[in-house]
Amino acid sequence: MTKNLSALTSRLLRPALAKRGITCVELLSKWHEIVGISYSEITMPERVQYHTSSKGEQEAVLLLQVFSSTAATELNYLQDQLLERIASFYGYRAIHRIKLRLMSR
Repeated sequence: MTKNLSALTSRLLRPALAKRGITCVELLSKWHEIVGISYSEITMPERVQYHTSSKGEQEAVLLLQVFSSTAATELNYLQDQLLERIASFYGYRAIHRIKLRLMSR
């Protein structure tokens, strides 16, 4: 049932979200594959925001929920590694920056 709902949601939302570049639905549904089990248990992507850089280029910023202050501190230092994993998954630099948001479960 969950798999069918995920496929339906992905199929319905993909065209609208694809206009923004990366598919946010895919980022959410494949998060555990992208960053690994250990990070997926303490984080959850909230949304992707798009900004224009000072050079006039479009940049994607991932707003990432983190569920412990210890994890937030660790992830602050490991952001480059997470960005590399996301780029590896998509085959290009889909996300340019990550903003961490400390949340409670």
